[in-house]
Amino acid sequence: MSIRTAARAVIIKDEQLLVLRRTGVQGEFYVLPGGGQEHGESIHETLMREVFEEVSLKVEIVELLFINEFIAKRDSLFPELEPDVHQIDFTFLCAITSNNEAKVGETPDVHQVGVAWIPLKEITDNSLHPANDVNFIMGAPTRSVLSQWISNHKNVKTPTFIAG
Repeated sequence: MSIRTAARAVIIKDEQLLVLRRTGVQGEFYVLPGGGQEHGESIHETLMREVFEEVSLKVEIVELLFINEFIAKRDSLFPELEPDVHQIDFTFLCAITSNNEAKVGETPDVHQVGVAWIPLKEITDNSLHPANDVNFIMGAPTRSVLSQWISNHKNVKTPTFIAG
């Protein structure tokens, strides 16, 4: 089985993070916009294509924040559902360049049911959503890594490598 590469976008506007609303075995949850790289496509092209397909926005890349290696046998909450998955995610801070509002794009993710803007405070405050809440933010990067960056991004050296 091959290793899959993907790009993710951190898009912040008015102290809120743009996320996809998705459904899975645990119910509804949120993930960052982005997805898998196609053969012959640069990781930057992947990011811009996926963001447009999922949330109808054009973006420019500001910086690479995280490189996340996910091995399902080691890292998944549901390893029996994805035993062979091995993926490297590149997560970029992005700025919106289009004038339209975020909405579900013409080619959304298979399990995507909407888009949402989550106040940054909800991500960083575990009293609002417990750290292990599987119906909040899932996927790469982990909520704890994202929360640390939001709380202290001026002092965090990027990119940060995350195993798991």
